[in-house]
Amino acid sequence: SGQEFEVHSILVSQKSEKLAAAIRFAAMSDESDGPRRIEVCISRLQCLWLLQHMYHGSIISGLEETNDPCIELLDLAIIAQEFLCPSLLQECEIRLLSSTPTKCMCWACGSPTVEPVKGQPGVARCFYTCQTPSKWIAPDCALPVLAVSQQIQGCLGYEVRRSDSESTDQPPSAATVSLNSFRAVYQTAVKTILSDFDAVLRSQAYRSLHCNEAVTNDHSMFLSMCLEEMIASNNTSENGGSNEGGLRSTGTASRGQPHGHPNNK
Repeated sequence: SGQEFEVHSILVSQKSEKLAAAIRFAAMSDESDGPRRIEVCISRLQCLWLLQHMYHGSIISGLEETNDPCIELLDLAIIAQEFLCPSLLQECEIRLLSSTPTKCMCWACGSPTVEPVKGQPGVARCFYTCQTPSKWIAPDCALPVLAVSQQIQGCLGYEVRRSDSESTDQPPSAATVSLNSFRAVYQTAVKTILSDFDAVLRSQAYRSLHCNEAVTNDHSMFLSMCLEEMIASNNTSENGGSNEGGLRSTGTASRGQPHGHPNNK
């Protein structure tokens, strides 16, 4: 839209490797001390969400006002992957899995669980938790969720720990199941499809997959794929966890603390 935002290059570089590279390139191309401009091909709203996350540690407004928040989060997850911003991808995943997906997830509001790192005095790992079932992964958007999560799962090097514990204020135990990024979202989409298969077949997303009625009416391959994925997920659960309960996101990526606010220029 041509709108500009004035931001702090150091903070943005810490959160996104792609933007850090763009800022370095701009600095090499222009040796003046004035402000430098970089262009990003995303919408104004997506840019605001990205900056909210970088400055505040969480998206704080706007999601509940969109027509389809699930699809908006999927688009934002793809941006997080493209911009090499693992903390934003974590936030997108937790919101997709959560039963309360619009709440603030900053350090103050998110109530993270802190677990000391063995053998490293003074070092701790921070866990963000959410409670299932998912509010936004519904039959009408399960297929887009399936497609996007299949594309980006495991891409940015963090994991989600799934537990059947009802408590979210304790560190993850050895009984939890560790999943690559967006694997839990993928499994939730498969479960949603199987739970309400008829509704998925009636969805616009499913109808748009096919170009003729003969192919659309043949659901056996689609159902077979979902059943195979559910069996694989159940086998994983039997080895150490449950499909229900709490989900915790952890990894080497840090969640940002408040550093002020971007100025709309």
